[in-house]
Amino acid sequence: LPSIVMTFKPFERLSENIFETGVEVVSVPDLRWKRCDIKSTALLANVLAKQEAGKQGAFEALLVNGEGFITEGSSTSVFWVIRGKLCSTPSGGHILPGVTQKILLKIAKSLQLETSEYFCSLDELLLADEVILAGTTTEALSVIKVDRKPIGDGVPGPISQKLRASFLNQC
Repeated sequence: LPSIVMTFKPFERLSENIFETGVEVVSVPDLRWKRCDIKSTALLANVLAKQEAGKQGAFEALLVNGEGFITEGSSTSVFWVIRGKLCSTPSGGHILPGVTQKILLKIAKSLQLETSEYFCSLDELLLADEVILAGTTTEALSVIKVDRKPIGDGVPGPISQKLRASFLNQC
């Protein structure tokens, strides 16, 4: 006989303080199988990456593939801002499509922000004006340091703040 097991817990938003200060992330190798667009229960590599981030005192782990490109976070999508343009990894088998990612791209268009999808190296990401994590529980969250190196001015940037404000207005 088939069985279904479900668990429920109340949704708790992150503290408002974390959105005001931003977070630190670390980069780790992307050890996942090559069909990351399929959400399965086999998320061991993601869990291990998130644990590694925690060990290093970071909020999230950015996954870097064998070619040196950022794919996504262990439980988030990743955006970066270069000269006012909001960028993200292209869709495909290498990332899990994110609902919040799609919402933020739609919001960016409504704000008349230029967007672009391309593969970004870790070195290029470190030169970005802003880095933003997107996810159901992270909403649009500024990254202020990657691998202990400051991003932009080391404080949440204006585009991440605009995106989050618009996101909250829609939810």
